[in-house]
Amino acid sequence: MLTAMETVEMARFARGVGDVAGCVSLSDSAVRQATQEHHPDAAYMAAEVPGRMFMGRGEPREAIAHYRYALDLARLHNLKNRLGGAVHDLALAVRETGDGAQFRRLAAEAFEHYSHSNPRDPCLTGLLADVAQDAFDRHPNDREKASAALQAWRGIPVCMKTVRYHMAAAAQQMVASATLGIRSRYDSAAEALDAYRLDMPDHEAVAMTFAYAARGALAMMDFEGAAYLCEIAIREGDAREESVPAEEARGVLADALAERNIFA
Repeated sequence: MLTAMETVEMARFARGVGDVAGCVSLSDSAVRQATQEHHPDAAYMAAEVPGRMFMGRGEPREAIAHYRYALDLARLHNLKNRLGGAVHDLALAVRETGDGAQFRRLAAEAFEHYSHSNPRDPCLTGLLADVAQDAFDRHPNDREKASAALQAWRGIPVCMKTVRYHMAAAAQQMVASATLGIRSRYDSAAEALDAYRLDMPDHEAVAMTFAYAARGALAMMDFEGAAYLCEIAIREGDAREESVPAEEARGVLADALAERNIFA
C-alpha cells in the first residue's frame, strides 16, 4: 500500500500531465491515507494539489474549494508553517474571480502568517509582488503602480526556485514594461519567459502564462511576439484541454493580427 506522501506525488504527477480527474481522485485518497497515518502535513499538501491545477487551467472558482479545504486542514492541525501559503493561495484564486477587496483582506492575513512563521520566507516576496500587481491591475494606466509592480516581480527569480514562479514573474514584467514603454526590460522578460518554458517538462500552466504575456506583447505593439505567444498558448491549451487560456489566446491573437494590419 502506498504511503500518503507517495500518493501526493502521484497526484502532483497527474496535475502536471493535465489529468484532472486523476489529480482530484489521488488528492482525496492521499488526504484519507494521511489521516490514517496521523500525518497532517501530508493531508495539507494533498488537499492543495488540485487547487494549483485548476489555477493553471484558468478555473479559479474550482481552485477556491480545494484551497479552502487545505486552509481548513492547516488551521485544524495548527500547521503554522503552512498558514501563510494556504491563505496566499486562496487569496490569488479569489483575486482571479474579481473580488479585489477579499483578496486584499486575505493578502494582509497571509502577510501576518509569513511574518510570524518565517520573515525570510521567499514566498513573502511573492506575496508583496502579488499585492503590487493588484494595485497595478486596478489602475492599469498608472505608471507609478506599473513601476512598483515591475520592480516587485524582478525580485522573484532571485528568491524563488520553482520554474512556474519564474515564468509568471517574466510574464508580469512584460505587461508592466509595456505600460511603461521600457522595451529593453520587455525584451529581456520575453526572452526569459521562453527560456523558462523549456525547463517545464510537463508544460503545466504554460498556456495561461503565455496567454497573459501575449497581452503585454500587444500593449507593446509587438504584434509578431504576441502572435508567437498566442500560438504556444493555443497549442498547449488545446493539448491539455485547457479551454480558458486557449480561448483567451485566440482573442488576443485576433486583436494582434487586426492591429498589425492597421499599422502595417
